[in-house]
Amino acid sequence: MLHQQKDISIKKEALQMIKPHNHLCLIYDTPEEWYDIVIPFFLLGLEQGDKCIYIADASTADQIRVFLNEEGVNVAAVESSGQFVILTITEIQPEDGIFDPDQMISLLKKETAKAMHEGYNAIRITGEMTRFLQVGTDASKLIEYEAKLNYFFPEYPCVSICQYNRKETAPEIIKEVIMTHPILVHGSHIHHNFYYLPPNYFLNQKSSACEVEHWLNNLENKYNIEERYRRIVETANEGIWILDANHQTTFANEKLALMFGSTVEEMNGRSHFDYIDKKQWSDVNNAMERRKLGIWEQYEIEYRRKDNSPFWAIVSATPFFDQNGRFIGSLGMLTDITKRKQAERELQMSNEELISANEELTAINEELIATEEELRQQYEKLQKKEADLAVANQQLQDIIEFLPDATFVIGKDRKIIAWNQAIEEMTGMPKEQMLGKGDYVYSIPFHGRPRPGLVDFAFNTDFDPDSFYDCFERKGITLHGQTYLPDMHGGKGAYIWGIASPLFDKEKRIVGAIETIRDITEQKQLEERLKHISLHDTLTGLHNRAYFEEEMRRIEAGRGNSVGIIVCDVDGLKFVNDTLGHEAGDALLLTAARIIKSSFRESDMVARIGGDEFAAIIPNSEENTVEEACNRIKRTIDSYNETNRELPLSISVGFAARRDLSVSINELFKEVDNKMYREKLHQAQSTRSAVVQTLMKMLQVRDFMTEEHADRLQILIVDLASAIDLPERSVTDLRLLAQFHDIGKVGVPDSILFKPGPLNAEETAEMRQHCIIGHRIAILAPDLVPIADWVLKHHEWWNGEGYPLGLKGEEIPLECRILAIVDAYDAMISDRPYRKAMTQREAINELRNCSGTQFDPQLVEKFIHLLDKRRLYDLSVPLLS
Repeated sequence: MLHQQKDISIKKEALQMIKPHNHLCLIYDTPEEWYDIVIPFFLLGLEQGDKCIYIADASTADQIRVFLNEEGVNVAAVESSGQFVILTITEIQPEDGIFDPDQMISLLKKETAKAMHEGYNAIRITGEMTRFLQVGTDASKLIEYEAKLNYFFPEYPCVSICQYNRKETAPEIIKEVIMTHPILVHGSHIHHNFYYLPPNYFLNQKSSACEVEHWLNNLENKYNIEERYRRIVETANEGIWILDANHQTTFANEKLALMFGSTVEEMNGRSHFDYIDKKQWSDVNNAMERRKLGIWEQYEIEYRRKDNSPFWAIVSATPFFDQNGRFIGSLGMLTDITKRKQAERELQMSNEELISANEELTAINEELIATEEELRQQYEKLQKKEADLAVANQQLQDIIEFLPDATFVIGKDRKIIAWNQAIEEMTGMPKEQMLGKGDYVYSIPFHGRPRPGLVDFAFNTDFDPDSFYDCFERKGITLHGQTYLPDMHGGKGAYIWGIASPLFDKEKRIVGAIETIRDITEQKQLEERLKHISLHDTLTGLHNRAYFEEEMRRIEAGRGNSVGIIVCDVDGLKFVNDTLGHEAGDALLLTAARIIKSSFRESDMVARIGGDEFAAIIPNSEENTVEEACNRIKRTIDSYNETNRELPLSISVGFAARRDLSVSINELFKEVDNKMYREKLHQAQSTRSAVVQTLMKMLQVRDFMTEEHADRLQILIVDLASAIDLPERSVTDLRLLAQFHDIGKVGVPDSILFKPGPLNAEETAEMRQHCIIGHRIAILAPDLVPIADWVLKHHEWWNGEGYPLGLKGEEIPLECRILAIVDAYDAMISDRPYRKAMTQREAINELRNCSGTQFDPQLVEKFIHLLDKRRLYDLSVPLLS
C-alpha cells in the first residue's frame, strides 16, 4: 500500500502550520506524494473538529474511503454525521457543463456558511483540479478561479489544497497555478510561495508588468531578510547556552541544540546537570561559584547528548550580574571538539605503537647477534615492521592534516614535523615552507617575529607564559592560552585561543609537542557588545543606572575628596507620553540627553538613571564648578526653546558638591535628589500650563478651530445657555469647553485630520480617540479639570449611538448636548476641505433631521427659535450682531 513506508504522524505535524484562510496547491508526481499530504490533511481536520469535503471522480471517491479506513478513521460514521463529505465533479458542475469560477466560489461560500451553522470550527476542502481540465474545462477559467479564491479565503474560515498531477497537467498551466497560490506543497515540503502574485495583480491586464514588479520586490525583501539573518549567524556560530543562578537553561540556540541532538524547546528550562555525568557535578558547581565571583574562564568538558552518547566541548563561560551587582547566571559559548579529542587519543595510541615497535626492533637486533640464520629471519621481520610503522606514521599525519582546527607538531629539536591544512589557511604559509624549520619560525605568521609559542612551554622552559599571553592556564600537562595579535590578517588583528600538550615516549620522556589554535575574534566581539549593552541606556546611548552606581562605589572607595553630583529630571514627561504618545516622549528624552551631555566635560560621567531622570558625576570639582555646569544646562534649554517652539523642554535640576570625606557619596546624592525634587514641585504647574498652551497652539495650526469659529461658538453657546437659564458658573465653564473641547485632536495624525474625503473604518476609530486623549489632557491641566468629563462625552448622541461611552438621553451632560448642537451648526455653515459650507437654511433643516437621534430634540427647538429670533438664517443679515 502507498503509505506503508510513510510516517503519518510526522506529516500531520508538518501540516500543523496550515490554518483557516490558507490557500494551498499540491503539485505531485507520484501517488505516494499525493497520499503523504491529502490523508494527513483530512486526519488533522477530523481530529480538530473541522468539516472536511473531498471533490472526487467516481474512482477516487472509494479510494479515499479505503485510505482513511486504513488510518483508523470510521468513514461510515463521519460521513453519517456530516463531518466528512465527498462531492463528485459531476455534482458541482453546472448543467451546461461549462466551468464557471464565480459559481464555484458561490458553492464554497454556501458550504462554509453551512459548516459554520452546523457548529464546525472551520471547513477543509481539497480535490484533484486536473480532473476539471480532463472534462473540457478551459484552462484560463480554471486559473481565473484560482486567482479569485484569494479574495475568498481571507474572509471565510476555510482552508483548501488544490491538487495538480504534474504528469497530467501542461507545464504552462502549472506555472500559472503556482503564481495563484500563496502556499505551495511539493514533495515533503511546505513553502511560502516566492512566485505568488496577489489576485489584483494576476487578474490585471498588465499582469506581466505587475508580475515583474512583485518578483523584484520579493527579491529585495528576501535579500534584506537573508542579510539580517546572515549577520545573526555570523556573530553566533558557536553553541550559545545561558543558565540562571540555579543551573536552569534560559536560552539555547539552534547550534547548541544540534550539538545535544535535541531541540531548543526541549532544552529550555532543563538543568545543566541533565547533560553531564554525576561524577562531574561537583566540578560544575565549583565552576558556577567562580562565575559568581565574576571570573571568566575557558575549559573542556564531556557532555551527554539526548541519546546519552558522549561528546567533548570547549566552553567559554562568562558571568551575568543585574544592575544591583547580584549574580543572575552565566553565558556559555560551546564548540564541539569531539573530533579533536578522538584525534588526540588516536595520536597517543599511535605513539604507543611506535614505542612498542622500537622495543621489538631492539629484541630482533639482540637475536641477530646470536645467529646469522636468526639475523636473516629477524631482518625479514624488521622489514615488515618498518612497513607497518610507515603506514601508522602516514595515518597519524592524515589525522593531523584533516583536523578542523589549525594544528602543528614540533619534535624534540623544536622543528616542525606537521603543519595541517587548517593552519595553512589561517596563516597563508604552505607546509612545504614550514616543515623542518626551527628557531620559532611557526610564531612569525602570528606574532610577526620569532618568539616562543604555547607549544614551547610544554617543554617546561624557563619562559614566563604570563608575559606572552593575556590569559594563561595550566591544567595538568595541558596548556591553555589566549591573547590578542595585532599583526594577524594583514594588520587587522585577531584574538586567538590555543591549547598545547607534550608528546611522550614509553619512558615518559618528552619527544615533541602539539598545539591547536583557534581564531576567537567574533566570540570576543560578541562578548564586548553584550557588555556594552549591559552598561548603557538603549534609548539615549548614555550610561545606565548600573554603571552610575558602580561609578559612585568606585569614587567612594578611591582617594579623591572633592566631587560634584547633578541630578536632572525632565518635567512633564508623563504628561507628554499620555497626550502625544511615547514616540513624542522618547524624542523629548533624546533632546534632553543631548543637551545635558553637551553641558559637561569629557571627563565627567553622564547617565540616565530612571525613566525621566539623568545624573552626572563631576570628579575633582568645587561647588562653583558644579553650579556653572547647571547654568550651562539651563542656558542651553532656553536657547533650544527659542528655536523649537513646538514642544517646550523643561528640566528640574539639583546639584551639590563635597570637599572632603565627611559626607558619603550616597548622602551627597540624596541631598542633590531632594534639591531637584523641590525645584520640580516649584515649577510643575508652570510646566504643565506651558505644555497645554503648546498643545492648544498645535490644535489651532492643525485643526479648523479658527479664532472666528471659537468666538462664534462661545457667543451661540452663551445665548443658548442663557435661554435655558443655566447658572453663570456653568456658562463660564461652557465658554472653556467651546475653546478646548477638541484639544485631543493634537494626538490624531495629519493624514486623518486633513483627509479631503470620508474616513474609512480604521481612520474613524482613530479619530474617535481624540475624546479620550482630550480627557487625559484636561485632567492633567488644573485649568481644564472642571470640563474634563465634558471633553470626554461631547460626541455622545441622544439615541446612544455616539462615542466613546455610548451614553443616551439625559445620561449625557447638558453642557455636552448644548455644545453638540452649536458646534454641528457652525461646522455645517463653514467650509471644510472635503465640502463647501451649507446655507443657514440647509443647516437648520439638518439639525431638525437629526433631532431625537444625534441631538436633544428640546434643545434643537430652543436653538432654532434662538436663531429665528436673531434672524441668523437670513443671509441678508450678518451672522453675528
